[in-house]
Amino acid sequence: MKRSILKYLPFGTLFFAILAAIFFAVAFCNQYDESVANYFPRGSILPVLALVFAGLSFAVGVVSVCIGSNSAIPGAPLWSFAPVFAGYLLGAILLFPANTTGGILLLLGAVYPVLMMLPFGRKHMDLTAIAGFVSMGMIVYLVAIYYFDTTLEMNAPLKISVQMGLLCAMLYLTVELRSLLGRTIPRLFLLLSALAIAVGSLPAFSVILAYFAGKTSYRAYVAGAVLTLGIFLTASIRLIGLVFTKEQQKEETA
Repeated sequence: MKRSILKYLPFGTLFFAILAAIFFAVAFCNQYDESVANYFPRGSILPVLALVFAGLSFAVGVVSVCIGSNSAIPGAPLWSFAPVFAGYLLGAILLFPANTTGGILLLLGAVYPVLMMLPFGRKHMDLTAIAGFVSMGMIVYLVAIYYFDTTLEMNAPLKISVQMGLLCAMLYLTVELRSLLGRTIPRLFLLLSALAIAVGSLPAFSVILAYFAGKTSYRAYVAGAVLTLGIFLTASIRLIGLVFTKEQQKEETA
């Protein structure tokens, strides 16, 4: 019974994250208007529900860590880092031409996912690890841009959600680096994967949709949301992939 429940926990993490993304996107597209204020109207229930579902998403991940086995985490498939590459690339494009330096730095950050998708990068792990630290440094740079941005209030939902999404995404990249170097801590991998998915679900879709709906004009924050979306997708692919990997291993040993 325990194993049967555990098998579906990653799907639970993703299910609640999708609900959080839907409610936050609806809130941004219908209740957020920067021409009036950079906040949701007082008493808005949709953002609250989004936060509740994001919390449930992470809670399921915590349960998975607590009752799950500490079995080894398989390496990431070559193609699984394609969303991360797309996130860095599109994020760089969105930063040009207003922030040329930021755009160039994000392009440098894209080297890491490229190496992760190539057999050459998996073979020369030290080089890929260095590129990974560089890519995380680019995320820190992006978060710093948002933090010191005086055009948007410090506690505005747009600023907070994108910053938190990026920081959690960066933490996820650290466990992927450990996995690459063969130093994976399985429970930490599951925990930070769930955190990146739960928190990343909030800005990953809502900010992008709000931008195209004309609800926000902060293009630089859309760049962060796009990058968060890329890492969100990779973390989701990896987490769900664990379910099928364990099933395959079970069939082979049967």
